[in-house]
Amino acid sequence: MLFGTEHRKSERFEYKATVMIENEQAGHLNYGQMVNYSSDGMCIGSDAFYNKGTAINIKFNRPLYKGAPTTYSGTVRWCKELVRDDFEYSYGVGIKYD
Repeated sequence: MLFGTEHRKSERFEYKATVMIENEQAGHLNYGQMVNYSSDGMCIGSDAFYNKGTAINIKFNRPLYKGAPTTYSGTVRWCKELVRDDFEYSYGVGIKYD
């Protein structure tokens, strides 16, 4: 488990993929790494901090699985600073799908 205690109701699936994180309201684009996903949301690593409640779009260069979309809309549920030597991003971000 990468980011601490499990609070999800849905099963979590580990999946590593580079993603583009778009904060439309602020007009920012950042790259990050998807860590895992569930039917309710996903966890990504990012070097940008996101406030809880921020609406973002996550874009993949290929779908997670056959027939899946390449863009997901969601809301930041939490963003935590990471102090880890084995992970290249500064923050872990929990996103709930809209």
